[in-house]
Amino acid sequence: IDVSRDFGAIQDLLDALMKVVTVGPKQKGHFNLWNLSSGVGKNLRLLVEVMAQKMGLNVSCRSREDLIRKNEPLSVVADSSKFAKAYGWIPRHARNEVSLVSAFLEDLK
Repeated sequence: IDVSRDFGAIQDLLDALMKVVTVGPKQKGHFNLWNLSSGVGKNLRLLVEVMAQKMGLNVSCRSREDLIRKNEPLSVVADSSKFAKAYGWIPRHARNEVSLVSAFLEDLK
């Protein structure tokens, strides 16, 4: 659970998709592969703790070594700079663990 992953907010992904829909493809007749991400790693343990706190729960996070893959990377963060350069897009939500949890809980209302 002491790993970092690049979780993005759906609001940012929808904003990126709207850029493509409204602006159109950057190169006619060409296929483009884009990474969309927050570009910021979020600590999984901290995400769980913040979520529990905001929900009024008292939890204890523990890892079981036997369930962790031997080659598990400690940090995975994507790079969306190619898309950002092409469409002028930047993620505005989920910049850290607290804002990601807040955005998620807001969507549940």
